Formats: sequence, C-alpha cells, structure tokens
Amino acid sequence: MFPAFNSVSNSVSKRQWLWILGIVLVLLLSLLFLAPTDRLIDGSSYGRSPDGYAGWYTYMQQQGVKIDRWQQPYKNLVRSTQRASDLEETFLQVYGERAAQQLPSDLIAWVSGGNRLVVLAKQGKATEAPFISSHATTAGTVTIATTRRFPPQLISSQSKRPTSVQGNPVLLSDRYGGIVTREVRGTGEIIRVTTPYLAANAYQDSSANYAYLAELLGEKPDRIWVDEYLHGYKDAATREKETRGDLIGYLTATPFVLMVIQGFVVVGILIYAKNRRFGAVRSILNPPVNNSQAYIQAMAGVLQKARSYEFVEQVISNAEKAHLQQQLGLSGETADEQELMTMWQNQTGRSPTDLQPLLHPRGSLKRESDLLLWLQKWSQVRKMLDRSRS
Repeated sequence: MFPAFNSVSNSVSKRQWLWILGIVLVLLLSLLFLAPTDRLIDGSSYGRSPDGYAGWYTYMQQQGVKIDRWQQPYKNLVRSTQRASDLEETFLQVYGERAAQQLPSDLIAWVSGGNRLVVLAKQGKATEAPFISSHATTAGTVTIATTRRFPPQLISSQSKRPTSVQGNPVLLSDRYGGIVTREVRGTGEIIRVTTPYLAANAYQDSSANYAYLAELLGEKPDRIWVDEYLHGYKDAATREKETRGDLIGYLTATPFVLMVIQGFVVVGILIYAKNRRFGAVRSILNPPVNNSQAYIQAMAGVLQKARSYEFVEQVISNAEKAHLQQQLGLSGETADEQELMTMWQNQTGRSPTDLQPLLHPRGSLKRESDLLLWLQKWSQVRKMLDRSRS
C-alpha cells in the first residue's frame, strides 16, 4: 500500500530504528519536563484556572467599580497619573510567586502623592500556622491558604495578636503574625498581603474573600488598575516597542538547559544522517603484500647498513647497460662498450665522454652520496634518449 515507506523500512535496520526512536523520545521528554513552567498567568485577571483572578475581576465590574487592566510598564502609569494629582488611583499587583522586597523609588513616590498600591504575593516568613485558616473581617469570614506571616513587632495583651509589623499597622492577623499590613507613605498607602491567592478563582464560592479584597482597594477610588503587564500581557504599542525579532532576543528568552538538549539532538541527527556512525561495523582489510617489493626493500636495507656500494653499483650498472643497449637498437646478448658510446653519439649528438664515467665508475662509489649522484646521472641518460627519440 505504501511502497515508498516499505523501501525505507527495508533499508533501515532494527538497530537504526532504535536510535531514531530514542532521539525522538529524548526530544519529547525534554519538551514536556524541561520546558520552563510559565507562572506568569498565576494571579492574572485573564486567568480562569484556580490561580487566576477572572472571577474576582468580573465581580468588581458587577459592583459598578471603575476598574481597568494596565498592560504597560508601571513607569508609564506613574508618569500618566502624576499629571492628574487630584485623582486617587489604586494599583493592584498580584504576583504568582514572590515579589521584590524593595519597591522602586518612583513607585513609592507615586504612592506618596496620594495613591494606593496593593501587593499580593508570597511574602513574609513560613510559620507554624495551619495552611488553611479562617478569619473574621468586616466583609465576612475570609479563608486564607498560607502559613506565611509578617513577623510581629507589637502584640496586643488581650487578643495576643500583633497590632504592628515593622512599625506598620496590621489590618488582619492571628497569633502567628500579620497577614495584611498597611504602610502609610505621604498621603498614600501600601497594602501588603502574604498570599497571592486571597481572591483567586478557587474562592469563588467564598464571597467574603472577593469583598475583602475590594475593601483593601479603597472605598471609593477614582480608578483601580490591575497590573497585567506583570503577567506578560502588553498592548499593541508596548509590544511594538519591546519586540525584538532577532536571534539575540530568542536566545535570551530560551532556557539554557533546553537549548543544550536541543543542540545534542540536532548534532546526533546530523551525525547519523551524514557520517552513518551507527551503521554496521565493517572490519578493516589489510592491503595485499607484494612479496617482490618487500624482498627488494629488505635487501636494500641490508646493503645500506653494510655499505656494500660496489655490489649495488654492479647490479644496477648491468641493468642500465642492458636497458641502454635495448634503447639504442643494438642486438646481441652484450654489446661492446665502444659500440655503445658510438651509437650514443650518433643518436643523441652528445659526446661519448658523457657516457663513459657511468660505464666505468672505477671504484669511486665510496659513499652513499656518490651512489646517489651516479644514479642521478643514469636518470639523465634515460631522459636524453627519450628526447632524441621523440
């Protein structure tokens, strides 16, 4: 039914299929377990998960409160509201995890000008308090799901509950410490809550949690801003300004561990596709041995160590004379040396004296350098014969 697939399957061995499946499995596991878990959506008014605030945001709209989502850096909010100093603005930040311990100086200055900042985050210290606890408030019984508390500074002798945390009044507390604190800055205030899930969707059946957070934002603020830039939501102008569609932007936004795993997978695929490193093992074949050549090389080594230049001269001289006689066209078993020199002069036009030292070395081959020079001259004789015949 699929001939192309069958041909590919036949050409790939079982071992190669195992390698391919292993690489694919590693890639899938890296994407599933090593991909960064995005906690930005936690606490967002767009989020409909138990950690989101979509239910509370709808609740506030139904109450007729003037509430909007802020999708720009907080600095833009500070600059825009500073021009309208007669308005009382409330800025709500719900962190999915921890918040910075120190607030930016420009944000504190904005609060001091008569505005309100409400920060919900995992802050304070873990205590022995039960994780789920209920607390009576003016909005009703509020459920708190955290063991974190602000360490108390002043404790009421009657209720044994803190009335002050680091000099700031406590709005909600128990005997383990403060849960909600109020810090006065100029004509404004900063409200801090030890849990980011005070009015999350998980508490939609507890209307007191929704109402209590609404009380913390102020009785009648001119406007409430919910920080959605904190959760990655940006308006069109901000996205256009901050978007970087280059390689550096991608690398800075990509987790290093996932990049390394992806790199190993890509390198493994390239090795398999290009070099065939995972194919069948092939044994290296030894080159065939030339016995004659090996014998000649062994004999030459022996003669070189023994410095037997006369023997080498005799063997090579007889071979070169026979070759010279054949090239000059002389018949017979062994031509006379005078006859060789005459034919040499007739065919090449060169003097017989060029040939005579080669036919009679006269025992001058005493060193290896002499032997090499003698062989070089025989090579020149061969070249002269080849030029004369061409």
